[in-house]
Amino acid sequence: MRIIDTHTRLVNVTGAQWNVGRDEILARHAAHAQECSPAECGYAGHRDGVVDSFVHVSSTVERELCIAEVDWVERMARLHDLDLVMVAGVDPTRSGDEILGDLEAFATSESFRGVRLPVGMPSDLPFVPQLLNWLAERSLVVEFSPTAQQVPSWVRALEQHPHLVSVVGYDTWVITPDSKVSDDWREAFRAYADGNVDAWQVTLPSDGVTAVVSPEIMRPWLELGVELLGWDRLMFASTLSLDSSAALYPKLIADFEELIAFASAEDRAKFWSENAAEAYRM
Repeated sequence: MRIIDTHTRLVNVTGAQWNVGRDEILARHAAHAQECSPAECGYAGHRDGVVDSFVHVSSTVERELCIAEVDWVERMARLHDLDLVMVAGVDPTRSGDEILGDLEAFATSESFRGVRLPVGMPSDLPFVPQLLNWLAERSLVVEFSPTAQQVPSWVRALEQHPHLVSVVGYDTWVITPDSKVSDDWREAFRAYADGNVDAWQVTLPSDGVTAVVSPEIMRPWLELGVELLGWDRLMFASTLSLDSSAALYPKLIADFEELIAFASAEDRAKFWSENAAEAYRM
């Protein structure tokens, strides 16, 4: 069975803390700058046959660091024949023209597949229509993580770009051990189902480093996704950093297998790889 992890990253970030420290990013880039093996560059899942393919998400929105990370991902993919693509960050404090200039720089890489917007970013920022149009014209992906209250406005914005591939991604800032699926989130997912949203990255709550929370915490959310979105719009995401993926992948995959055991073989294949392969052109 092929497995595509639709969210790996260079360094651990939790919740809404996406723009991690510049010094930490630079240190990780330096550490991985050599012509290392897949295991040494963090893709031990590939080496061990646990995970076959990866979508690498930038842990920063700083332009120069994003470009450096895109270049690094492309080099790792080329050196080690990895099925590995990149999603870059967007700095919402920059102007629309500046953001489009950043995207043009990212797009010179064959591994570039789209952008991930900061958690809770509103849809009414002035550059959003330009950004979505630019991505749609190039068959690229926008990943976004709005609050429940922001979902209707995002769905309306996406309706203006029917050919854009849109992927929703949530992790521990929404799904926590004491959380239940509230009415607000049920309505939000109903809006996703009725709107022009292509996929939801399903992940188990984790601290991103040492622990994966019981899959039972995720069960109500998965059932909600299956009910409203269907298996055609669900995909696996670990949200693990490269330094922790080797240790956590086996348990994470086993936990997900337990969680989706009720699905047919056809639907499990969609969840593990087929939906992601289509969305990210892998």
